[in-house]
Amino acid sequence: MVIELDGGQHSPSEDAERSKTIETHGYRVIRFWNNDVMENIEGVLETIVREINIARGE
Repeated sequence: MVIELDGGQHSPSEDAERSKTIETHGYRVIRFWNNDVMENIEGVLETIVREINIARGE
């Protein structure tokens, strides 16, 4: 799993291309805005745990 944090300079088209490249190597990319991490870390962590459980087939 790859976790990416996006700030104000992120580009959706570049993100999509980078994610596609990473995913061809078998990784799952999840993305969060910087302010979500700063203001809602519990929600971010819950999402990460949920994604790990999905990847494990749980």
